[in-house]
Amino acid sequence: MNSTLAYLRGRRLWVVENVSVWGKLSAFAGNFLLTEETSSSKRLLFWQVMLGGDRQQINFADLVDINGNALPDEISRPKVVVMPKTDVDVIVVGRESNRSFTIAKTDETSSSGLVDLMIFEVGV
Repeated sequence: MNSTLAYLRGRRLWVVENVSVWGKLSAFAGNFLLTEETSSSKRLLFWQVMLGGDRQQINFADLVDINGNALPDEISRPKVVVMPKTDVDVIVVGRESNRSFTIAKTDETSSSGLVDLMIFEVGV
């Protein structure tokens, strides 16, 4: 057997069906820098504001796999693979954390995307 396949099969794996994705990739975390100078002080302000649509954050604890089992609250170094069921393109945005991941549709459409998710634990 292929060593990579054997490694992946030795880890925990979940398949979650029919996840509705409404989040939009057009959401952008804008970083802003402002300087302020008064007669007595100088300040440098930094903040981050979300512009555009809302990305969708999903917690692993909120998901149920195809066997009816709830996923654990925390998964060690998870990887999420999106398997689309409609023509709306969906991607995982950024990096998955041990407790959640962010997902969004890439199309500027009003309809939601429907996907299946394959989530596997890479481990330490």
